[in-house]
Order: sequence, then structure tokens, then C-alpha cells
Amino acid sequence: MSGIFISYRREDSIAYAGRLSDLLIDRFGEERIFMDIDTMKVGLDFVEQIEKAVQSCHVLIAVIGKTWVNIQDEEGKRRLDNPEDFVRVEIQTALERNILVIPLLVGGAGMPKATDLPDPIAKLARRHAMNMSDERFRADATRLIEQISEYVTKAESEPPPPPPKLEPTIPEGMVLIPKGAFLYGEKCVREDMPYDYYMDIYPVTNDQYKAFMLANGYASKNY
Repeated sequence: MSGIFISYRREDSIAYAGRLSDLLIDRFGEERIFMDIDTMKVGLDFVEQIEKAVQSCHVLIAVIGKTWVNIQDEEGKRRLDNPEDFVRVEIQTALERNILVIPLLVGGAGMPKATDLPDPIAKLARRHAMNMSDERFRADATRLIEQISEYVTKAESEPPPPPPKLEPTIPEGMVLIPKGAFLYGEKCVREDMPYDYYMDIYPVTNDQYKAFMLANGYASKNY
């Protein structure tokens, strides 16, 4: 079942994210909405937990307020420049998976430029954004939810991609003999082999072959 991930900063847009989460839960169900890092299990790698949560989703909503780009940590460094910043990890994982990433601009925020963002999430600037205001919150949220619903329905109806085709590997000590005609035996009888097969690159003496057969070779797992 596909999920919807809400990425936000508490200092920047918690009110919008909370109200939006309530509406998304009403529409899609609580089990499909992932919003808060507080739900993560203690003692586990938070980056791995975020990546796992995002990987279970078809959609990530990046809630962006006016201070989203430049919010700093306790040391005065911009949070987005930290490779382990929650928001950066969330968005980077979603972009790498190429799922639907919707920048949601709230409270009059503008869309960040690619030059404002660290390289791993710079492509966020190329995603089509939506606006959400207090005055039009209900209408904006309804429009957003309808678009998400349409996308999720389509994504869930599409068959999964076929598994990658694995190229056969040549067993150690063997050589691939392609299908085709060859001359067989002392009388050089022509044979047509309809399939590829493998042959040992080392010669086998009659004594070795006899020992192989006496050891139940073809049926033995040792061979």
C-alpha cells in the first residue's frame, strides 16, 4: 500500500503540516500518512528509518515556509547543509527514488532556487509547486488532495516493472560453447546443437571419468 510522506520543519510550518495531515488521514487513512519523526523507534538509526519510511511512499509533500531554506542549528549553521538533516534526508531520498515530490509553499513563501539548495536536493527547484494560504486553506488543500488521489490511484494500478534480466554467468573452469554445427567423433560426424552449453576447459582422462562414474558423479552434489 502506497503512503504519503509529509516533510516539514517545526519552526517553520508545523501548523500547516498538522492541519494538512488531518485532512489526508480523513481521505486516505492514518496508516498511509507518515509525518512526524516522533513516531520513530528509539535506539535505531534515524537516517535509515527516514529512508525506509520514504521508500514506502509514492508521494512526498515538502511543506516550505518563509524560513525553510535558512533555518540554522544551535551552532549557527544552516540545517540544509548538514547531510544528516532530517528534511534534507527525506527530500533527497524521495528525489533519488523519483517519486512524486510536491513543494507546498505556505504562509507566502517563495519557491527556493536551485542555487539556494545543497546539490543532492537541488532538483527540488524543478518540481512544480503548489501554494497554500490561511485564507484559502480548505480550497488549496482540497485541490492538493485531489491531485494526490489521482496520482496514487494511477500508480497503484500500474503493474510493477519486470525484474532485471540476469545475464548467465560462466561457471568456473568452464567455457561457453555456442549452439550450431560441429564435427563429432573420430569419423567427424556433423551434429547440430540447438542450444548453448558449457564444456570443461581442462582435459579429463578415462581413469578420471571412471572414478567420477563410480562415485555416482552425476547424482552426487559433490560434482
